[in-house]
Amino acid sequence: MRGASLRAAVSCSTDAPLPPKLSAVVTTSDQAARFGRIVVQRRRVLGLTTRDVHKAGGPSTPTLNRIEAGRIRQPSRDTLVKLDRALRWQSGSAARTFDGGLPETV
Repeated sequence: MRGASLRAAVSCSTDAPLPPKLSAVVTTSDQAARFGRIVVQRRRVLGLTTRDVHKAGGPSTPTLNRIEAGRIRQPSRDTLVKLDRALRWQSGSAARTFDGGLPETV
């Protein structure tokens, strides 16, 4: 009986919505991955390496690598400002892009 109760408690329907906290994590992860792809694309359009971005006033190379890989769930305000500068985006573009919008170039 205990085994059956445990199986019932562990099993879940594929149609069931995610719990609110888990749903937020998935959204944030998707958001970070999307942002990373946009940053990579812009960097490549400009013909910059990650080191070039840092030299142009952008975030450090390790931070940029984590952003581009979608591993930073919420970049700091300072990091977003640095991305705007180095990627030649209008002020506030990196923050808007992270929140689901699109960047504006200078």
